[in-house]
Amino acid sequence: MGQQFDRANEAGDSGSKRSPLYSNEAMYGLRHVDLIGRLAEGLDSPQRARPAQGNGITHLDVANIWDAQGEPINEQGPASGKDLHPSGPLTPGDHQESLTVQGRQRRYEIHVPPNYDGSKPIPVMYVMPGVGGHIDQMKHETGLNREADEKGFAVVYIEALDKPFPGTFGLGSATSWNLDHGSLTEKVAGYDDLNYIKAVDKEVSKALNVQNDAKYLTGFSEGGGAAQYVAESMPGVFAGVASVHGTHLESDPKPRTGDPTAFVSIIGDDDNMLPISGGHGIGEGWRPMKGFMTGTLGKVSESEPLQQKEVWAEANGCQAPKIKDDGKDKVTTYTCQGGPVTEIIRLGGMHAWDGLGQNPNNYITGKPDYGWWLVGEPNPKWNTSADVVKALMGFRKPDHPQM
Repeated sequence: MGQQFDRANEAGDSGSKRSPLYSNEAMYGLRHVDLIGRLAEGLDSPQRARPAQGNGITHLDVANIWDAQGEPINEQGPASGKDLHPSGPLTPGDHQESLTVQGRQRRYEIHVPPNYDGSKPIPVMYVMPGVGGHIDQMKHETGLNREADEKGFAVVYIEALDKPFPGTFGLGSATSWNLDHGSLTEKVAGYDDLNYIKAVDKEVSKALNVQNDAKYLTGFSEGGGAAQYVAESMPGVFAGVASVHGTHLESDPKPRTGDPTAFVSIIGDDDNMLPISGGHGIGEGWRPMKGFMTGTLGKVSESEPLQQKEVWAEANGCQAPKIKDDGKDKVTTYTCQGGPVTEIIRLGGMHAWDGLGQNPNNYITGKPDYGWWLVGEPNPKWNTSADVVKALMGFRKPDHPQM
């Protein structure tokens, strides 16, 4: 059924609607606090048009298919028996969707490339923002829709709900993934984002002719660690995972063996949020604490960005790492029995999605219209989205992984 979507209602907020633009509210202890995604996008980012409410938005209530522990109890789908897209396959373009999982209204967006007509299966890339991030931000900064149109795959943008932000004494909140592992904030009771992602994946498979051996997951910052945990928790589903300026926490489980999965980690050696040396970056560079911007996030003390490739190399039976340093990127690759594993260290790279993003004007000026020097300015000479696609999309999930 069609339904107007109010972003403020996502977290039960009866106040004013959230703007798709990050602001400096966090700096003054107001309602929304973001020290990763919002500042990374930049306090002076240009205002972007928000999709008209009710335009192209479809709502599906699937709350009744989860039990009290969040486990699926009705594999047949919603009780109404109605398809999410009764009119047929999705057409090329952007489609805003919403659904209810565990009593919470959630949204996601599907971008369908222009060459899709439903006659052939299509690869799908899921995208997870970091703390404070949202769908509009990831579309704008990654430019993945451009890659999708050129390469012929669909993109599904998902986002977390607001949670209390550490160190604000209950006065601030920010979107953050609510998972047992992989997130940078503590899990709150009442819902699990793994169920939301499973529900979205199920509905996307109804709406599109999905190539099931070519589903991929990428995340930025906290979303990078969360994406790894989601892939580990849904064995046999995702052919590849990308972590862009993300990390692995000491307490996070390692990927399981017998589930071949391509993996790429893209990190920078000048990251003020999740320092490459690990933890809060004590003693890294000229600052006493390199990761001063994430000082209130206790979990960052467990951060091990360089371990990401190690745990995935172990899970994929990789050996003989090869390192290539061209003065711009330091790239490590392996010979693997399972999925290929790659680490790209941006030399001078900051906590930002490098490239020119989605705005056509950026390709005229040669400058991104997002980012902030204190947190992370994107380098237009790199193309992170193209690197993610190159590292992951040549790999297909085996039909019968040994798990």
